[in-house]
Amino acid sequence: LPCVNQEGPYLQASSQRSMRPEVSKLLALGQASNLESLQQDLAPLLESWKSAPSRPTVVLGGLAQARRPLLASQVLKCMRESLIEGEVIHYNVVLSAWARVGAWQAALDLLHVMPSRTVMPDTISFNTALSSCEKAKEWEQAVYLLETAFHLEILPDAITYSTAINACR
Repeated sequence: LPCVNQEGPYLQASSQRSMRPEVSKLLALGQASNLESLQQDLAPLLESWKSAPSRPTVVLGGLAQARRPLLASQVLKCMRESLIEGEVIHYNVVLSAWARVGAWQAALDLLHVMPSRTVMPDTISFNTALSSCEKAKEWEQAVYLLETAFHLEILPDAITYSTAINACR
């Protein structure tokens, strides 16, 4: 398998065959030159997403699977600008995309802006962010995240504790 960076153009052939057309189209755009052009390219999709919040989840998930977190984040921003309310699952998918490529700082940044966008992080949000810290051996950040989760009254689960412990090893 070729090594793929967060915005790399390479995908496994089998992934491309099973990919939804919307995701393939976004990937074919390459790096969006600007948010406005991406917004125009997404316009037909965005309109349909207003009535079906599961649709952007599938697209964001495809971008995460393709290791394109920046593009997934831009799609999330286009959703906000089109007045499509992002749900916690949308943010969690983008958090996962950042974690997949080892961009723990970007994952933490997204986690921290969620409340200001009226999206409260949940246990999955924190587990994903903790996982990105664990992979990067950022134990201090993991401890801070655990404290933040308690402060926000997010109920930790076995994955939360296990990931936080592993980050401290």
